[in-house]
Amino acid sequence: MRYTKIFGVILAGIMFTLFCSPLYCARDNTPKLAAIVIKTFGKVEYREYDKNKWGTLTESTLLNQGDTIKTGKQSKVMLSFINGIDVKLGESSEMSIDLTKFGHITEGNSVSLTSGRAWMKLSRKQTGFEIHTPLVKVTLTGAEIETLVSPKGKTEVLVFYGKVELQNEHGKQELNRDMQSQVVKGKPPSVPQPVVVEQKRKWYDDDKAESQLMLLNVKPDLYVNESVLLSVQAMTLAGSIDKTYTDKVFVTVIPDKCKFSTDDGLTWKDSLALALYKGQAQFLVKPIEEGKYSVSVAGKDLRSDSAVIKPWYPPIKELLMKIRKQDGTEKEVKLRFSR
Repeated sequence: MRYTKIFGVILAGIMFTLFCSPLYCARDNTPKLAAIVIKTFGKVEYREYDKNKWGTLTESTLLNQGDTIKTGKQSKVMLSFINGIDVKLGESSEMSIDLTKFGHITEGNSVSLTSGRAWMKLSRKQTGFEIHTPLVKVTLTGAEIETLVSPKGKTEVLVFYGKVELQNEHGKQELNRDMQSQVVKGKPPSVPQPVVVEQKRKWYDDDKAESQLMLLNVKPDLYVNESVLLSVQAMTLAGSIDKTYTDKVFVTVIPDKCKFSTDDGLTWKDSLALALYKGQAQFLVKPIEEGKYSVSVAGKDLRSDSAVIKPWYPPIKELLMKIRKQDGTEKEVKLRFSR
């Protein structure tokens, strides 16, 4: 009887370890990594989450959810979000990275623009990025846009491609390619009007990145705790490897339930600062929970890249247990678990 109880306790512990769902596990609600600073021009400052002191923002600074950025006159800053979204903040602007639902793939997908102007670009497939101004919520789907907010909150949104929805308590409007709308206090978004793109892009088109990062060998479907070797390359606009690029790039994952290694799995890290050699490098990624994850890579003067992986538990797991009796003899028991 005593051995039966002990076996039951061991079995329960093994099943909990193997199949504990992340939905029932406690999460760390500290601010999570959201973006990296690519370039700054002029006076750019930032304030960390839950702090009152402003500090100078420099290139390669890592920004977390809850951080706020502001620019002075004739100043601007380029950011790359870890989920692959490019952002440029113009002069005399202030923007905060919102605290969003922790542990979700949409983490870092919401900002608040209180004043000034911002340019943002999503890939054609990205959805759900939101910009909150004092008067309207702007939702982007595979879009490139510019948003302008006056000191009194008047908001103007210009769409260069993609789909954008403007919504406030008075109504909503949908904008498509080369359309614009504005929102004033107490009114719904205005009827869309054509926009002359060439007249609006100049302030952020003069500092385009010359190279782009690419994630290679991505295996979308894999088992939990299975490690996969990925490659990252800095590519020129002509499509060749930029062998002159040797700066570090930053590899992150949303949600933060994956580990990274650069020494063949001897040590594992939650995030990775990876030095490129002749424009390329390799690393291992290993998911530790089932779900959907976005792996992103960002670096100075480079457009970021991201990829989705979907780790899952194998449908059947077998575990071989050895039970040693008091007389010293052993008995092997094979446990088979099905999901």
